[in-house]
Order: sequence, then structure tokens, then C-alpha cells
Amino acid sequence: MLSTLWRLCLTATAYHDDGNPAELLALPNADALDEHLMARFIPAATRTTPNPRGHTAEDTHRWLHHLTTRLDPTGTLQPAAPARAEATDLVLHELWPLAGPTRVRATDTLITTLTVLTTLPFTRIPTPEPLGQLAAAIVALAVVLGMTVALQAPTPMGLNDLFTTFPPRRNIAVGLMGGIAVGITAGIKAGFTAGLTIGIMVGFMGWVVLGSGPQKPSRRCGARDVIRVDFLAGLTFALTLGVLFGFLTWLTGLVLGVVGGRAGLAGGFSTSRRYAVFLLRSRRRLPLQLGLFLDWAVSAGLMRYSGPAYQYRHRELQHWLRLHPHPRPAPDGPSQE
Repeated sequence: MLSTLWRLCLTATAYHDDGNPAELLALPNADALDEHLMARFIPAATRTTPNPRGHTAEDTHRWLHHLTTRLDPTGTLQPAAPARAEATDLVLHELWPLAGPTRVRATDTLITTLTVLTTLPFTRIPTPEPLGQLAAAIVALAVVLGMTVALQAPTPMGLNDLFTTFPPRRNIAVGLMGGIAVGITAGIKAGFTAGLTIGIMVGFMGWVVLGSGPQKPSRRCGARDVIRVDFLAGLTFALTLGVLFGFLTWLTGLVLGVVGGRAGLAGGFSTSRRYAVFLLRSRRRLPLQLGLFLDWAVSAGLMRYSGPAYQYRHRELQHWLRLHPHPRPAPDGPSQE
């Protein structure tokens, strides 16, 4: 029964520093062997691997089980089934539906709207032109961005995607129409200059946010690199919009520069922001530093890298965790099997 490399690995880990492997001789069949070794595997891996953040075996089991529900929602996928990426790959920026799609979208919309609305106090700054009328335009912009965030799935953004990716005609039309609509609304309330500026900003956001559509990360990209690069690209996007606003409207550059920067923050971090919202919504089921935990699980032999994705060390481990929501105490011997 120990003729496979996987069972040998389980046995070597389970009895590395605790127990007597001679007790395996009393197990009646392969199913009992697998159950016995699986029950010992995660506690042993947690105990024998350097663990600077103090992950317990119980937390590790529960977190890894919760992630299996993303790959196998019904719990019916068998280890012998043909391997498919959607049934084996855990990609960080694609995990957000695990916390409830509606809840995550609603929270993301609220954060986006509030981010833009925080610029309202700046409309009271004395300038050569009255800025109080911009409040309505800022509120409209916040609502439009919030609704856009709710309806869209996050698209990973790369630094090269900001100005080198030419969007399809449909997305150009959507960005242009959104810019015209918001620009007219802002123009009625705040004048031609402010309306033109806000319209340009919305069109530019449509170019970037809708530009290239969903992209699959390169297989050479690290598991956490997608989030990091999206954050850097979003920061670049926000700074670009802030400078654009200030340059186009020199009389009210401070206020509109802040508005543009905040709008860029709201629209530029689609993937990294959605991932952060997912972690906040999953704080009782997953660690806040999920990427670091999964990296540690790789070093512990529980997970492995597959390009930009994480995979369970073996399909049988994934299947066993899916069927066992709570950790089971490791048996002391075959008599308790």
C-alpha cells in the first residue's frame, strides 16, 4: 500500500518526529491508511516546518478547507477526475466570489464611492472661480464609479497596459459616452471648464479600465505578483489623473487635481482593491495575509506553485480537505480507526 510516492511522502512527514510507523501494519486497507495518514499530515507539516507567524494546525486545516470550496463547490469532484485549471488552481485575484459575490461587490462599491466623496471638502477652498457648484458633479462621478465597480469583474492591470494597449471599439464607445454624459452634467452645474475636465477624466478612465479586457497572468508571473503589479499600475493611474486635472484647469488645479487623484484611486486599483475587500469579508475564514500564508504552505509541502496560481500538493489532499471541514484528532493507533 506504500508503493506510491504520495503515500511515502505522507508517511515520512507524519512520522518524522512523532509516533511509531509500525502501527501502520494493523491497518486493514488503503482507505484506512489514507485516513490515518491524512489526519496526521497537516499537524506534522505544521510542527516540522519553520513557522514564524505561528500558524496552528487547526487554523491551517480550516483555511485550506475553505479554499477547496472555491475549486469544488459541491464536494463531488473526485481525485481521479481529469485535471482542469478551474478545479485545481487558486489564483489570488480570482478568489473574491468565495466571500459572497454580492457582499464583495457592495462593499467595493461603497469604498469606491466614499473615496471620491472625500474630495467634497476641497470644493470650499477659495479660488478665482466658485467651486461650490462642483459638489453635484463630484457626487455624480462617485455614483457612476461606484456603479461601474459593482457591475465589473476586476481586470488585472499592468504598467505596460496603461498606454500601450489599444481598446476595442466597443470599449472606446462606452468610455466616450460616459465622458460626454458626465461632462454635460458637470457643465450644467459647474461650467464648461469643469465639465470638459471631468468628461476627459471619465473618458481616460474608460480607456484604461475597460481597455484591454480580462487578461490571464503570464505563467512566469509569481503567485502574488499580479496583486503587486496591479497596485503599482493603479498608483501610476491615480497620479496621472491628478496631474492631468491640475494641468487642464490651472485656476482650480488644486481641487480638481485632488478629485482626479481620488477618482484614479477609486478606478485604478480594481484587482488589488477587490482582493483587499475579499480579505476583509473573509477575515473569519481566511488570514488577512493570505498570500504569505499560502507561501508558507508551499514551504510546508501542503501546497505548490503553478505559475501565478497555487495548487494543493496532491489532488487526494484537496479532496480529503474538501470532505473534512474541521480538523480531526490524529489517531494514536489503529485501534481508534
